[in-house]
Amino acid sequence: MANEYDIIELLFEGMEKLGPGSEADTLHVLNLLPGRDFHLVVDAGCGSGRQTLTLAKALGVIIHAVDIYELFWTICLNVPVRRALSSLCRFTVWI
Repeated sequence: MANEYDIIELLFEGMEKLGPGSEADTLHVLNLLPGRDFHLVVDAGCGSGRQTLTLAKALGVIIHAVDIYELFWTICLNVPVRRALSSLCRFTVWI
């Protein structure tokens, strides 16, 4: 149950997707970028990490995923597919 005083939790509680787009959209935009030799990738405002996983799988490099909302970070760490990619994903709450 959402905390009635936390607007982010009220808006997003229980949602699988926290924003628009899909894995295909993320890959399309990635393919529009010049070059593919990425040494440092940061997913700022990663939410629940949906795009982070797509980037990690596509690029095979460590993705530093940052969000300011702890609930999203908790989701990132507790979904099994995210744990399977934990060697490529570094989730951080920045408060």
